[in-house]
Amino acid sequence: YKVHYPLEFYSVYYTVRADLFDVSLAAGGAERVLETIHELDRSTAKMSDSEKGRTKDMITILEVVYEMNKRGIELLPVDLYKSDATRFLVEDGAIRPPFNAIPGVGSNAAIALAQSRSGQVFHTIEEFRTITKANSGVITAMEKCGCFSGMEKTAQISLF
Repeated sequence: YKVHYPLEFYSVYYTVRADLFDVSLAAGGAERVLETIHELDRSTAKMSDSEKGRTKDMITILEVVYEMNKRGIELLPVDLYKSDATRFLVEDGAIRPPFNAIPGVGSNAAIALAQSRSGQVFHTIEEFRTITKANSGVITAMEKCGCFSGMEKTAQISLF
């Protein structure tokens, strides 16, 4: 399946492991992902056994992301209008992560975001927050991942 349908394989693989997928660690191309893998691997020496287990699982996912990148398949950024709540999507020969791949955005928040955004066009972050009822933690996490790039924070005009 991985050889003949790589896009579908990767999207399903990441969707099944979405609770451990961190788009902030997986973005940036193959070399950045490889650096992140090495950093995480070095940091496991100072961790407890439970932390090591989770980190090792994250490293495994990042190794699959690295392989995907080396095969020429890009991980797209999370998009306010195109991303699903919880499923990785195949889009133009690349993979689009869902909202719950953003660290700090859980599945329930992701589902609420996806449902409340349908048919909407957002002009400001404040408008997005009002319509989707996203809390400040979710907004901050989305800002860190670049979901609001090019979007003003508020509709207020500064006179000075």
